[in-house]
Parts: sequence; structure tokens; C-alpha cells
Amino acid sequence: MYTFWNRVHAQQQYLPTTLIYSTSFTAPSSPPTAHPSMPVPPIHTRFHPTLSALLTPNIPLSHRVRLLLFQPLVFLIYALNAIPSALSRRATTLYIPVRNNRSIRTLVYKPPPFTESDRLASATTPVNLKPLHLDIHGGGFISGHPQANHRFCSTLSDRLDTIVVSTTYRFAPRYGFPCAIEDVDDVVDWLVRHAEAELGADMGMFTVGGSSAGGNLALATCLRGHVNGRVKGVVTFYAPVSWSSLEWSESGGDGKCLCLWWLI
Repeated sequence: MYTFWNRVHAQQQYLPTTLIYSTSFTAPSSPPTAHPSMPVPPIHTRFHPTLSALLTPNIPLSHRVRLLLFQPLVFLIYALNAIPSALSRRATTLYIPVRNNRSIRTLVYKPPPFTESDRLASATTPVNLKPLHLDIHGGGFISGHPQANHRFCSTLSDRLDTIVVSTTYRFAPRYGFPCAIEDVDDVVDWLVRHAEAELGADMGMFTVGGSSAGGNLALATCLRGHVNGRVKGVVTFYAPVSWSSLEWSESGGDGKCLCLWWLI
């Protein structure tokens, strides 16, 4: 949640970082690399807590122990989300180029033709641009993967005839602020420049969203001036935007809503 408020503070104080976020990234002219195979996450992402515990300098021993204890839960989460996503072959893996000669792994969900007449029409008529939605997974800024919202992304694409891009980002504590929001910013900038030509997306109907930490990052990336008019809407689920979470609990909340969401 520090991501959202750091950006708000920077803009309110007119700090130079605001200008850096708006102008420092130029998307490479070369096309991205698309892989239509099963969207299985890279091996190293599954061991992120362990790698962070062993390779991150200057963090307390207690944090290293917690990261190692967190590793089995990460394996379970990957199994629950990545396996159904891989077996469904619903998404295409797309590596989007970002700053510092890196690339970000994303999954692209495209709506299928619903009838045979739709298939024939798509083959004989000009390209029909589709709305575009960018989904950013949660994970407390320390874990996650693009398959996390597979059911949501595929359902959104099928029912609303929408192209959905699910992205990831770098995680703490190995990569501190502002690495995560820089990755999301770069993905958004690439989509603004290239999604129409590369994905057949209508950039006049571009929305972003996410759950938990992803919702925080979705709100943060929309604070940039040159993106503000491009993004037509933001959809977030339980996105933390303030440390003052006690206000909700003091008003009589007992946490049932949050627990129900996780059970679903």
C-alpha cells in the first residue's frame, strides 16, 4: 500500500519522481515475444520466497525465516491456480519489454468466436477491435503470478467480449519500492502504444484493475498524468490504499466479508 501513497505524496509535493514516472520509459520498437503454448510460470517464480530469503541482503533473520515458512503456501497457491490455467490452454503467454532490457511475463485472454457465423464474419470483415482490460494479481507485494485470477480473466473475456491481459511484477523484499509499480507502469505504457496493433485492442475502451496489492498498483499507475486520459475505468477488489485500516474494524466490521472472499 506504500506504492499508492508514495505516488500520491510525490505528486502533491511536485517531486521530480513524478516526472520520472511519466517520461523515463520508452517502449522498444521491436515486437514482443508471444508463446501460444501452455502458460506454465517460470521455475524461479515458484521459489521466490526461498530465493529472497537466501539472496536478499540486509534483511532481519526473522524475515528470512518467515519467507522460508511461506514457501509451502506458495507451492499450494501455484498448484491451485497454475494447473487449471495450463490445462485449459485458454491464455497465450506474452513477454512485454520493459526498462533495463528486461521483459515481463503476461497472459493474454482473447474472446473466442461464439458461433460459426462469427468465425466466418471475422475472416471476411475488417479487424473488429475489442475492449482491453489489464488485470494485476495480488500477493501482498511479495508473491503471486498471472494465473492467480485465471477464472476471473477468462470469464471476463468470454462474457464481455474483451481482451484481458494479466500481468505480474517484481516482488519485495528482494526488489523494493518502486520496482513493482515501475513494472506495471511499463506494461501499461506498452499497451497504450502497441495493444491496438499487436492485440487488436480498442484503446478507447481501456480499463485496469486488480485484487489486493494488484488493486493498489492499478490505482497507482493511473495517477500518472499522461495515462489519466487513456484509462477509462479502474476495477479493484479489496485494494489497500491507506494504513488506517482500523477505521473499518472500529465501525463494527468483524472480518466476515474478507473471510468469505478468500473462501470463494
